Amino acid sequence: MINKYFIIISIIIIFIIILFNFKENKIIENIENLNNFDDLIYNNIEVVIARYNENIEWINHPPFNKFKSIICYNKGKNINYYNFNNNVKFYNLDNVGKCDHTYLYHIITNYYNLENITIFLPASWTDRHHYDKYNYSLTVISKTLESQNTVFFGPKTNNLYKELYNFKISDHLTTNNNNKELFSEKQLLLSKIRPYGKWYEKIFNTNNKIKIVTFLGVFSVHKNHILQHPIEYYQNIINYINNHPSPEVGHYIERSWGSIFFPYPSTCLYYY
Repeated sequence: MINKYFIIISIIIIFIIILFNFKENKIIENIENLNNFDDLIYNNIEVVIARYNENIEWINHPPFNKFKSIICYNKGKNINYYNFNNNVKFYNLDNVGKCDHTYLYHIITNYYNLENITIFLPASWTDRHHYDKYNYSLTVISKTLESQNTVFFGPKTNNLYKELYNFKISDHLTTNNNNKELFSEKQLLLSKIRPYGKWYEKIFNTNNKIKIVTFLGVFSVHKNHILQHPIEYYQNIINYINNHPSPEVGHYIERSWGSIFFPYPSTCLYYY
């Protein structure tokens, strides 16, 4: 009987090891594929990183050392930065609003001086334990380099507003272990306007049928799709998330980037 259980456990362990190695090899392959683009392509793209307490040594490695500009906004107390390349700039922000606040802050601050394309990334995108997030991010980066345009990647929906109307969330714990060391609070600051659909009505035209749900705070935007809306539009949205480290509205915005920058061509949408 003992031998039987031992064999079963051994098979399970071997399967897990094979699966891990497969995923790791796939990640390496996907990263290497990002290096196959002409160097000139990177000159039109800026990368914006939202950091709290993550390790960001990866910025020094390909393909990120090829980008013309990388801006990292730091919201953590820990400033154990590495020596970075000349294309990297750092700015400290108050710890409010998660990555959604960081992205809107960047757009508002640089509204009249945006690069042609901006890739938005949370610094935790490299978490190997979160394989889907890692590959999700690599897909967005790759599609951005290929298309030189706005890229949203996520599940397809017929009407974001209607399908997520009743969505609300009261607690959420960050998945990055380094971030948990500084902030382990699960309780969110609840939105004064909930559920999601009621908040959506305050911001967007509900007649627009948005066809994608965005997750994980990973996407890219062409400046034309940003500048089609006045700066006051973004200032209004950021006001919902500028007074707490972990607001519920941040989860509303996370799902709404495809609405925020609408309209754009349907070719900017990629589904899984």
